[in-house]
Amino acid sequence: MKVLRIAFCLLFFHGALVGSGCGVGGIRFSPGTGDALTIDAIASSTSSCDASEGSDFYFGRIGALDDAGLLFSGVVRFQLCRSSDSAAFFKDFTLEHFSVVNSLNENTAQVTSRTDLEVTESIDTSSTSTTTNYFQIVDADLQYGYFEIDFGKTDAFGELIAAPVTGAAGGVIFTSDLSTMAGGDNESFIFIAQKIDSLDNLSTGDVDGNWDTFNFTVSGGTVSTHSTSTVEIGSFSDNLAELTGENSEGGEFSGMIGLNDATSGGMVYQYTGTTGSSVDGALIASPDNQFALGFDFAGGFYFAAY
Repeated sequence: MKVLRIAFCLLFFHGALVGSGCGVGGIRFSPGTGDALTIDAIASSTSSCDASEGSDFYFGRIGALDDAGLLFSGVVRFQLCRSSDSAAFFKDFTLEHFSVVNSLNENTAQVTSRTDLEVTESIDTSSTSTTTNYFQIVDADLQYGYFEIDFGKTDAFGELIAAPVTGAAGGVIFTSDLSTMAGGDNESFIFIAQKIDSLDNLSTGDVDGNWDTFNFTVSGGTVSTHSTSTVEIGSFSDNLAELTGENSEGGEFSGMIGLNDATSGGMVYQYTGTTGSSVDGALIASPDNQFALGFDFAGGFYFAAY
């Protein structure tokens, strides 16, 4: 039995994620500890960016909510290439997998093979530019930054999504060892990415067992600690398991969780009393299946699970 491990306490601040310095285990989001964030530590050199395979690529898992309220999870793959001492650009950005949630344990795959998102491989941060592709360090000591990226292929995400996906922008925070990045736009998507050679599917054995969660809310750039929870996930059958838990504010809860998409590490859950295909929350596992980041729709808070 393997328990999802995280070392996050995340804060969103002016579009960027900032850590509050809590965590357990080896992976830790803790601003001000470890080495300062540098482009050379996270991005590849020009020669390395010419590689077609290998450890210079990041794999990222994403969770997204579209304009019509449909919930998606997916996998992306990309290189981050050095442009200057404080900036980099994305290259070879591909969508590897993408699916829409139908129920707790059922999804419809939209993308199942590598699809080039046709990102222009140059950096341009000018306010008048119509082509944007950059990562910028915002605070090296706090290990966070900001990115913008335009997709040339805007229909790659599948026919069920409400509108073409033209690109993404948001905040990023790195672990203290700079091995993992996590972020989002505080509105429509979250992601976790790591520089690894390959991506293993999430299994039920990665999920069942005891979890702790740190829960937090975000409003207008201000982050507040919501609560903490202890959660127990039972044994899975047909990718479904019972969950029970207790919140630090004194409330007990129960329900069902589904491993919705093993490739994208997507999970969704439903509290007792919710019926049909409605879901009350969703989370994505990190590419190495060691921790998770999610959002509770019913309570309106984010959480980190470990």
